[in-house]
Amino acid sequence: MSRPELIILGGGCAGLSLGAALAASRPPLHTLILEPRADYTDDRTWGYWAGGELAAGPFEGLERRRWSAWEVRAEGERLVHRSRRYSYRALGGGDFYRTARQRIRNADGVRLKTGVSVQAIAPENGGFSVRTETTGHRCDLLADTRPLSAAYRSAPGLVQHFLGQEIETAGPVFDPDCVTLMDFEAPQAGAIHFLYLLPYSARRALVVDTWLSAAPFEPAHYRAGISDYLAQRFGLRQHRVLREESGQIPMSLLRHRRRRAPGWVRLGGRGGAVKASSGYAFQAIQRQVQGFAQALAADPQGALPPPARAGHLEWLDRIFLLRLLHEPAAAPGLFARLFRRVEPDALVRFLAERPRPTDLLAVMGALDAGPMLATAIKGWRQWV
Repeated sequence: MSRPELIILGGGCAGLSLGAALAASRPPLHTLILEPRADYTDDRTWGYWAGGELAAGPFEGLERRRWSAWEVRAEGERLVHRSRRYSYRALGGGDFYRTARQRIRNADGVRLKTGVSVQAIAPENGGFSVRTETTGHRCDLLADTRPLSAAYRSAPGLVQHFLGQEIETAGPVFDPDCVTLMDFEAPQAGAIHFLYLLPYSARRALVVDTWLSAAPFEPAHYRAGISDYLAQRFGLRQHRVLREESGQIPMSLLRHRRRRAPGWVRLGGRGGAVKASSGYAFQAIQRQVQGFAQALAADPQGALPPPARAGHLEWLDRIFLLRLLHEPAAAPGLFARLFRRVEPDALVRFLAERPRPTDLLAVMGALDAGPMLATAIKGWRQWV
């Protein structure tokens, strides 16, 4: 293969999404994706809202399931939202990886190389030299989609850490028509703790023990939390674990730069696609990747990924994260007020980062603007 025009560092969600987007362009940009993992497994599930004006993106139709109802359980209440316009969707990692890689394989100009780790990057002759353990590559442009560095992870903020189990029961247990986004009826232990449940059927569900705190736990801690939750909420003592997934998502106050140097851009987590107050990223990554692919087609040398979200939404998001950081015990009440006071479709548009002005006013009113602004003023020194 001749010298690529673009090297994508990292073949995760953002890297493969960009590779698949470029594979669809005509002609495709001469691209090489470098990914350290040797193989892909069904290791995660992405959840997001779509429908109506909320574009599902290039992986439309791959969702494992869609739901038109979702709930939050907090402060002794079950708050259920329903929508005829929008649906909550779950996309499995295995389906995403398989489809994205197939699209890349079908393109002559895009190649994925797995099992290689980047050791060093240096400017060279108007482009870049990228060295791995076994060889070196040269390119004109770099798109960095690797996981966030230690500097980002150590910045002020929280870490969302979790372990999920997809389980199967002997008989019907779950309501397959309603997702549990957050169940705060679990021990908080000085942090923010909730259970997330995606019911694929009455007998099968993904149950995720989720924490927002400074540091993760050993896997046994989450597994015990799932077992306790299933026993307390459903009276379930026995079930079969089909697979597990786990992760750590930095929810940081650090500002993300989309360009490290001329010709070297950042996307995905490094490009600010992770929503600081919730950890959601999939739809923001798709919008960012599609925008960058279009920019590359128009002007490869000057291409820059679009911002992951509008500036005013990032500002609101950071205020909310500051509140969670300074007052973790307030989290159940904050989410309960959102679901109690904001109309379902308006709240979906806000959470999906496509709100109307009236949606923003409704959310700000539900959260009581005074305490939120006081938190922002109190914690402004942590905005970096």
